[in-house]
Amino acid sequence: MVLVRDILYALLGIVLIMGSVWSIIAHESLYHRAERTNGTILEVHQGGIYGSDAWFEVEFRDYKGELHRAKAETGGEFTSLRKGDSIELLYDPRNPSNIRSPKRSSGMLFRFVLFAVGVGCIVKSKGHSNRKKLR
Repeated sequence: MVLVRDILYALLGIVLIMGSVWSIIAHESLYHRAERTNGTILEVHQGGIYGSDAWFEVEFRDYKGELHRAKAETGGEFTSLRKGDSIELLYDPRNPSNIRSPKRSSGMLFRFVLFAVGVGCIVKSKGHSNRKKLR
């Protein structure tokens, strides 16, 4: 039973670490290819408790002058944005519906927490094995 639990902790740790690393790489690669523009807020949804599903919809023009609409999450934070506000944003030229805040830290804390929990799971799985050897 302890072996199965150790394996499950190790697998969970590996999945969390891989997911957080993949997310960080995807996040950073968007910042390297993204185009910067200004948009107008069309709608803001503050979300439920603690802003867990807060999002906004924005309208903007890409570098070709084409008009786009996109929704973006606020990263689980309540937002002070209001309908009609102008906002600076980054968008992916390959997929203009993929927009982000120019602030690099957006969601990074969550990614690092996932990574740390993954490491903790792996350490916990190793800890069970080491305790058994000591007895």
